[in-house]
Amino acid sequence: MGVDDWESAVARTPGYGALDSSGPPTRPEMPLWMSARTQQVMAAFGSALDRCQGRDVIRVLDVGGARGDYAGLIALSYPKRRFKWTVLETPETARRQKPFESDDLVWVDSMDAVDPHVDIVLASAVIQFLEDPHQRLTELLARSDWLVLNRVPLWPIPDDAPAVHRARVGGPVLYPCWMFAEHRFLATLRMTGEVVLRWHVPQDVAFFAGVRRPYQGLLVRARPTDDHAR
Repeated sequence: MGVDDWESAVARTPGYGALDSSGPPTRPEMPLWMSARTQQVMAAFGSALDRCQGRDVIRVLDVGGARGDYAGLIALSYPKRRFKWTVLETPETARRQKPFESDDLVWVDSMDAVDPHVDIVLASAVIQFLEDPHQRLTELLARSDWLVLNRVPLWPIPDDAPAVHRARVGGPVLYPCWMFAEHRFLATLRMTGEVVLRWHVPQDVAFFAGVRRPYQGLLVRARPTDDHAR
């Protein structure tokens, strides 16, 4: 549902605070099967990982990674590689997941707690829920070598449009979100990176501004900066 501005979207939704945060922490799980979405992320992640040869530890930032399921999937898929996995989440989720932390998997609630530079950033179904997504994209690319984006709403519209997203996470929940103008989103990525792969996500389809289309995924290689060598 489209709205006039971001503030209107926020006012119409309870947001992440609507989720029940009083229960026990949730252990990361290894699914018995992988959805098409998950397989797409795994394939893109593997492509980035192939280009991270010669590194003893692969540092990963999982933005909005919830209980950290991808950390286990990736570790199982690449048993000869070692990962240092950081999940960036809301303060409540980060607090609840603390019992499951290890030397290689931690939860944080602020970018200030993340390594200044990581090898791969994973952001699946998250960037559109941030108030300032273009600024965050630029920041993530500046602090990484590779950015894996999945389940992103890229639309043939003239400018980004605020909207209300209806999700079913423990019951119907409304979130403020952005429907991105495809050309603007790609322009932001290309300012500091190179789009290496793109794909459709057929499990995520929406009708907006008179257009029905699937969300998309992208693998982006960050351009080298003077701050670090790649």
